[in-house]
Amino acid sequence: MKIPKKVEHLLKSKEGEAIKLDVGCGQDKQPGFISIDWRDLKGVDIVHDLEQYPYPFENGTISFIKAVHVVEKINPLDKGFIKFMDEMWRLLEFGGQFLISTYYAGSPGYWGDPCNVNGCTQHTWCYFDPLSDTKLYKVYKPLPWKIEKSYANPDGLMEVLLSKRRPDISYDKI
Repeated sequence: MKIPKKVEHLLKSKEGEAIKLDVGCGQDKQPGFISIDWRDLKGVDIVHDLEQYPYPFENGTISFIKAVHVVEKINPLDKGFIKFMDEMWRLLEFGGQFLISTYYAGSPGYWGDPCNVNGCTQHTWCYFDPLSDTKLYKVYKPLPWKIEKSYANPDGLMEVLLSKRRPDISYDKI
C-alpha cells in the first residue's frame, strides 16, 4: 500500500511519540491526535471514507485509537462492522488500545440520529474477545480484541476500551 505524502508528513511530525488516531472526529479534533473523517471539515487531517479499507497507514503504526459516535454509523451489512473492527486492529500496535463511545442500541440518542444503522450493546464486544465467557467470538471469529473496560447505560451512552490481542491458533478451537 502506498502511503500518501500528507500521512507520511503527519507521522514524521509525531516521530518519537505514541501515535494517536481520532476516527470520525468531525469538527471536534483533539490535541495530540491525527484526525481522520469522511467529511472535509476544518481541522480534519485526513479525509477518507471510513468504510473503505485499508486506511492510509502501515500495519501496527498507531498506539491509541478513539472513535466517538462512529460505530453506530458503520453499515453492518456484509460483515461491514467486522471489517471496520478488523481495520482498527490492523492499524494498532500489539497492546494498543481502542476507545469507543457510542449510543446504546435502542436509546433515545441512538434512534434520534437518522444516520445510525449499527446498534451496539455491552454484548456486542464479546463477539470480538475470544476469551469472553459468552463464547460469542466463535460466531464470526474476527481479529482478536480484549475487553479492558466497559460501561453501558441502556438509556444513553456506552463506552468500551479494547486492546489488540495477538492472534492465537487456540482461538480457532473456541
